[in-house]
Amino acid sequence: MWRRMLDVHPASLLVVHAAKQMIGFVSFGASRDDDAPADRAEIWALYVKPSYWSSGAGRLLLQAVLRQIRVQGYSSVSLWVVVGNERAIRFYERAGFVAESESVKQFERGGAQLEEVRYVLRAAG
Repeated sequence: MWRRMLDVHPASLLVVHAAKQMIGFVSFGASRDDDAPADRAEIWALYVKPSYWSSGAGRLLLQAVLRQIRVQGYSSVSLWVVVGNERAIRFYERAGFVAESESVKQFERGGAQLEEVRYVLRAAG
C-alpha cells in the first residue's frame, strides 16, 4: 500500500529509533489538497508506537519534519486529524496548528464512517 501511494504522491520519510528498533515515523510532501496553495506541505502520517507515547518521540519527529519542510521552501503545512482524536488534536494545537473547521471530509475505515478535519500551521517551523 505504501509503495503504491508513494508512486502516486512522492514523499519524504523520517524515522525515530529507540532500543535498536524503529518506534515512529513521519511521512510528508507537497500538500495533496486541491485547494492548497503551491507553497504548502502536508504531513501525511505521524505515528509513534503507543508504548512510546509521552516519551518525546512524537515531538522530536514533528520538530524534525517542520525543519525539513522549511528547508524545502514551504511556508505552511497542513495535516488531517480524525474528529474526536483528542490526544492528536491537543498535540497539534500545542505545536501551533489551527483547525480549519470548514475543511471536513468523510472516509470509511473498517466499516465505520469517520470524519477528519484539516489543521494548518501557517509558518512551517
